Amino acid sequence: MNDTAEKLAKEFVEYKQIKKAAEKALADLQEQMIELLGESESMTAGMFTVTNSTFSRKQFNSSALKADNPALYDKYCEQVTRTRFNVAV
Repeated sequence: MNDTAEKLAKEFVEYKQIKKAAEKALADLQEQMIELLGESESMTAGMFTVTNSTFSRKQFNSSALKADNPALYDKYCEQVTRTRFNVAV
């Protein structure tokens, strides 16, 4: 079982590295396309439509509520338990 776990852990770490490289490549491509867009919000690139639009949304500021009214903040806070999986070298 230890050999199997080691093999899986090695593969997991390799895929994490691939993911990191892919995310960097995607960010670089996005930056290049945004540069090509210039001031435009969209462009057609062959069969693709590339867009870069600004949007607004309301967002709840829990830090401000905690500072202004700690009792109300505490009343609505819930303790949440999650698991965190990691493989370290």
